[in-house]
Amino acid sequence: YRPAVLSMEKLLAENPLEEGDNLRVVPLGETKYSSLQMMLIRQGVEIPTHYHKNHDEIVHIKKGSGILIMDGTHYYLQPGMVVIIPRKSRHKFINTGEETHVTLSVFYPPYAGDDIKFVKEKKKRVKKKTEKEREKEEEKAHEH
Repeated sequence: YRPAVLSMEKLLAENPLEEGDNLRVVPLGETKYSSLQMMLIRQGVEIPTHYHKNHDEIVHIKKGSGILIMDGTHYYLQPGMVVIIPRKSRHKFINTGEETHVTLSVFYPPYAGDDIKFVKEKKKRVKKKTEKEREKEEEKAHEH
C-alpha cells in the first residue's frame, strides 16, 4: 500500500468517458481496509437497483446531479454532497443532470468487483376494472 495525492482535474483528463460508454469505473487506490474508485456516469443513464452484501460505500459527488433512490427514499444529489450507503442497502442512481456525473466512492473493505447484487424491480401492474366495478363507481359518483 502506498500513500497518494491525486488531482481530480488530471484524473478526469486521463480517464474520459469513452464514446458509447454509459459508465466508467476507475480504481484509484487501496489500503488494507478500503478502496477508492472514481465513477463517471453519462447524462440520462440509470444505474439499476443493487446492493453490496459485504461492503459499505461512501460517495462524494464531485460533478453533475441526479436522483439516488436508497431503500425507497429519493435523494436529489448535487456536487459537494456526501452519501453513506451501508452494506445491504438497496440503491439506484439516475443521472438527471446536464453533464457527466462524477463521484469518488470509498468502499470498506476493499472492493474487488464481485459483491454487487442487482435486484429485479417489480413493475406496478394496473388492474383493469371489471364492468361491474365501473358501474358501481359511476353509481357512487352520481349519488354525491
